[in-house]
Amino acid sequence: MKKSLLILFIVFLCLSLSLMGCTSGNTGEKIEEDIEKGVQDGIEDLEKNLNDNILDKPSLAGIRLGDTKETVKEKLGGDYQEKVYEEAGHFPEQFYTWQYSNGTIVYIGKDSDKVLEIRSTAKGVGTNLEVKVGDSAEKIFETYRDKYTEPESIHGGKLIGVFKVEDGAALIFDFNTEDGIVNPEDVKPEDRVERIILTYPAHIDESF
Repeated sequence: MKKSLLILFIVFLCLSLSLMGCTSGNTGEKIEEDIEKGVQDGIEDLEKNLNDNILDKPSLAGIRLGDTKETVKEKLGGDYQEKVYEEAGHFPEQFYTWQYSNGTIVYIGKDSDKVLEIRSTAKGVGTNLEVKVGDSAEKIFETYRDKYTEPESIHGGKLIGVFKVEDGAALIFDFNTEDGIVNPEDVKPEDRVERIILTYPAHIDESF
């Protein structure tokens, strides 16, 4: 989508410059003014569309999967505890975590230095759709079930509170941190989310 818009804009700009070269006098000046306005409008529309696409990317605590460690430090600060893991587990590479005092943990690839997963139990920390830790199940399901699906687990059963979001990622709303990631089917509307996780299905031994 972004590439198509960029190509169309470049074509429009080339045609505009060609017209400018073929005109003269007052008429040429008027056409030039119109073209300049059209080019500026085109740039503004392109920037708006690119910004909208960025905002649509799933995020948690302002961090997206694939962000660099520099981006994490810029947005969450440098006051964290780092822990290095020698075993990759379900991740595609060895990793280390940055654990913040508010309960937010960022998993970063050792070789790529990019975000593999984000978890948070910090009340008030939220997603790009402004759903936060501490919100009710009712609010979460109203927000996400209209836009995304809760897939079936490869181990059987529907993954309640787990949503397949953009870029093949998984967004998990955990209503009870004591029983693992998977929620029971009888989540009540008044239940509160205790933890939010943004990751990829493979990282939690799933495939969807």
